[in-house]
Amino acid sequence: MKAYRYLSNTIFLKIFLSLFITPILLIAQPAVEKDLLINRLSIVESVPENLLAERSVVLYESAISAKELQETQKAFQQTGIDAVAYFVIDHILAGADPQKAFSTYLISRNVSFIILFSKEKQGYSFTFAPFNKKIDLVNNGAPHGNRREQF
Repeated sequence: MKAYRYLSNTIFLKIFLSLFITPILLIAQPAVEKDLLINRLSIVESVPENLLAERSVVLYESAISAKELQETQKAFQQTGIDAVAYFVIDHILAGADPQKAFSTYLISRNVSFIILFSKEKQGYSFTFAPFNKKIDLVNNGAPHGNRREQF
């Protein structure tokens, strides 16, 4: 009888965790990681000086559609921003291994800036930060420019 109770409690626990707790953790984690990344930066009122002369990569929220990404790429091309790749931010900030692989990729592509792209109630927000060529992606207190645009 004890083995049966233990088994039923274990099954109940697994079902409870998989149905209620795990989805909450998966939904909540990326936003926290993104906020931690942004909070390490120091706000400045201007866009980084060499942004137009160097390569950039865009990290965007999964809520942003393919059409919105295409419009963003067109706007970047018109302004001279060389955005060489786009990645879902949740995938990059999922842990140390994805961040290490991402950092290695950025170094191999000679990327100098990371652009964080998010959707807001009134439009879109772009945060421009220099890539530090390390696994943590940006330096603490690194200056970044933040722009809000409406398309």
